[in-house]
Amino acid sequence: MKYICSLITVADIGKARDFYEKILGQKVKYDFGENVTFEGDFAIHLKSHNQKLIDNREIKTGGNNFELYFEFDDIKQIEKKLIDNNIEFIHQTREQPWRQHVIRFYDLDRNIIEVGETLEFLAYRLFKEGKTITEISKIITLPTDFVKSSIQKQELKEYRGRVPACGCFCGGCPTYTRDKNPCPGAEINSKRCESCKTYHVCCKEKGITHCYECNEFPCQKFKSWTKRWEKYGQNFIENQKMLKIHGKEGFLDYYNSKIYVTD
Repeated sequence: MKYICSLITVADIGKARDFYEKILGQKVKYDFGENVTFEGDFAIHLKSHNQKLIDNREIKTGGNNFELYFEFDDIKQIEKKLIDNNIEFIHQTREQPWRQHVIRFYDLDRNIIEVGETLEFLAYRLFKEGKTITEISKIITLPTDFVKSSIQKQELKEYRGRVPACGCFCGGCPTYTRDKNPCPGAEINSKRCESCKTYHVCCKEKGITHCYECNEFPCQKFKSWTKRWEKYGQNFIENQKMLKIHGKEGFLDYYNSKIYVTD
């Protein structure tokens, strides 16, 4: 047996869809009219239609015994958006015992929604507060390897140069962001990229600049390399798709906008 998704009933499918799309930024995966499934694999079902399917049994709302959980790193941004749209809070931004920032509120049908910052971002935020790797590990009760990896994923540096054939954002590469003897990036260190047989030479031989332009994309070689890089917070397959849709400038804008800046 395979689990598929959670489903909640709503009084007005149009208003509920607007709530999850426009306020919580969810993307629709399937729209069956009385039933809408979102990409996070949860669904909303028109109450009147769903009631017929369960032999007109009573459907109660506002029981406070179920919630949908989402993650977003800027909780204050979500809080402001909810206030602007007059959404009913259970509580506004609150810090859990493990220091995670969360917020809870009701959707239009009084289902509880919780939004919390990712544990990866929490680890990085605590690191920026001056906590050691060991201290953070104890606070969030996760291994030190998780903490180190989380910090690395968030530790981006401004980069506006050349995007290599593989689609790496140099500002998130560990050899670019390290303090000692960092790589200056593909724009300056072009010889390193041009000697890369895996990607640059392969693309050059095919008369293309990036892997997404290849008919074989993503080849097995590319998939394997992508998997190795996920621990640094970059998915090269997604990077290539972004380059294809938004171009180099859009790609760089996206990553540079993720740079964490403290007040």
